[in-house]
Order: sequence, then C-alpha cells, then structure tokens
Amino acid sequence: MSNESGFKLLKIHFLLKYNVLMPYINRDFLVLYDSRESLARVILDILENKYNVKLNSVHREVCLTDIVYHISFFSNAIFLNSLPILISYIEWLKVLFDKIGVPIKQVVMVFELLEVEAKKLIPEEKHERLENFINIALEELGKPVRREPESFLKEDSPFYHEAKLYLSNLLDGKREEAIRVIYGICERGVSLRDIYLKVFEPVLKEVGRLWQMRQITVVHEHYATAVTQFVMSLLYEKFLTSYERKGTRPVFVGCTTKGEKHSIGLRMVTDLLDLEGFNTYYIGSEIHEDDFIRFVEEVNPQIIGIGVTLGFNLKNLVSLLEKLRVYRSSRGIKIICGGYPFITAEDLGRMLDIDGYATNAGQAVELARNLIYE
Repeated sequence: MSNESGFKLLKIHFLLKYNVLMPYINRDFLVLYDSRESLARVILDILENKYNVKLNSVHREVCLTDIVYHISFFSNAIFLNSLPILISYIEWLKVLFDKIGVPIKQVVMVFELLEVEAKKLIPEEKHERLENFINIALEELGKPVRREPESFLKEDSPFYHEAKLYLSNLLDGKREEAIRVIYGICERGVSLRDIYLKVFEPVLKEVGRLWQMRQITVVHEHYATAVTQFVMSLLYEKFLTSYERKGTRPVFVGCTTKGEKHSIGLRMVTDLLDLEGFNTYYIGSEIHEDDFIRFVEEVNPQIIGIGVTLGFNLKNLVSLLEKLRVYRSSRGIKIICGGYPFITAEDLGRMLDIDGYATNAGQAVELARNLIYE
C-alpha cells in the first residue's frame, strides 16, 4: 500500500482537535468504579443471604472477583457513555461463561442488584442513564450466545503455516523450536514488519481467543507473551541495531495506561517506528502518570502513543490525557491511542481528546507517519 492510499484509508480516524473537550464523559459514575469492591461484597452478600446462592470459600472468592470485574467494565462504559464498550464485554463474557459452565442467570442477578445499589451512590438525575445501561446489559445477557469467535489465523495469509507452527510450539512449551520458526522466516528475507504484523500479532490474538474458549490456561497465555517478547528482543538486535539512522528524527514515546499490563502491541509499534526513522522510547506498562509527564518534558516528543487493552482501564486513559493536555497544547504534541476498546467501540476515538486512533499495530505506524509527514 502506498503512503497516499494508506492516508486515504486512515484519514477517517483523524479527529477534530478538542474543540469541545470530551463532552460525553460523566464523572458522577466514577464512584461506581471507586466503590467496586465494596459494591461487589454487598451484591454477593445479597446473593447468598436473600437468593440462597450456595458457594464454598473458593467459589465465593472467584465470584467476588467476577463481580468486581463486571462493575469495573460497566462503570467505565457508563462513564464514557459508550454502549459498545458494555455490549462488547457482555458478548465476551457470555462466551467465556458458556465454556466454563457458569449460569448466565447469576450475571443477570448481579446487574439487577447493581442497579439498586448504584442508585444509592449517584445523583438522582443520573438514574435514567443508569437504568438505560442496565437494561441494555440485561437485554444482551438474555440473547443466545453468538457463534464462537473465529480464529485469527487465516489460511489465506502468506504466513499461515509458520504462524500455526509458531503457536503450536508456544502452547507446547517449546521455546527453542518457536525461535527456530521465526529465524527460518528471517532467513527468507522477510521484513520485521511482516513478522510482527503477520505472525506475532495474529498468533497473540489467537492465544487470547483460545483462553476465552477455555482451550488453554492463563499460564499458556503468559508463556506465549513472554517468549514472543524474548524473540522480539532477538529480532531487535538483528534488524535495528545495525540500522543506519540519518538526520533529525521525530520523537515517539509509547506507554500503556496505569493498570494496563498488555503492552506487547505497543512494543511492536515502537520497534516498527524505529525502523521508519523515528527516535523511539518504549516505556511499557504500569507507569506513574506524574513521572511520565516529567519524562515527556525531558524528551519533548512529537507523538505520544498510548495503548489500552482492557475496557476498565479507560478511566485511566482519560486521566492521563487530561494531565497531558496543557503540556501538549503548548508544544504541539500529537497523541494517538490504540487497543481493543477502539476496535469494539468505533465512537470511542471521537469522544477522547486525541489526534487519532488505530485498531492494529500496522495502522498505528501509518497513522504516526501521516501525522508527522503529511
């Protein structure tokens, strides 16, 4: 794809620059997130004592964690007034619970009780929005489970067999064999971009799908991520340490939001922008916002990329954007975002105080290039 055609494809993601700063956000609902643990305990006590839901100590702890998770996603969705965020979570949850045999009726009861308890915490004038979101959640929970998510490994991909073999080795715990698969691709002269976007990205998405389907454990998921990060470090030495960088280079700083542990996609974006001639800083996950602001002041980037994968971290994205606002407006810094919520909620990018968003690593690279060079 040429730069011109890439720009035409991506320009729909370019946003009007904060004429009105995030008007959809309603902070009254943040109290639900801040009170998620106490709310979850209240709801669980009602389930046990009023509705006679029988749980042993282990199942009780798991159920409590699940309720906290439900409230976390719900509160972020209503905070941003984004029904797609909520609906996407419900659809994901139904597939997961169907696979592990959790009755969806229990989730329905949780949301019904959440409405009652949440009304005690938010202003009365906000009750109508709360009721609307609860009703949508209940409506979605009442629908049949959709067909299983399709595999991210597509047979028409030129690297389908290599991706499938790489995944198989990861799931079997065969790190060396997995590395050899990637080195074999390198020996054929395949670019780092193709390895990242056509092997690593679909494989890691497939790992997530397999976990949702309960075909693998979270241990498999963590192992696959760790090995891939290790292989990326090896490839960095091969492709990037010998890369000749000339002239003044635009500066890109990449981080994830506070609480977001999924950062490998951002690492891919950072590496690929390095190849594109950017001077990149990969900060990774679990940043402290104030420390990050000080770092931005030191390196003075042209672009900041922020990644968020889990919907309950969107409030932290908003918080970081707000802290960056004054500094970026005086320095002309561009901010782009990406991650799973931007795939499920097409309106999310328009709600936030950002210059653009991407739904995959390749798109993020093109977006950054266009913001700098077009």
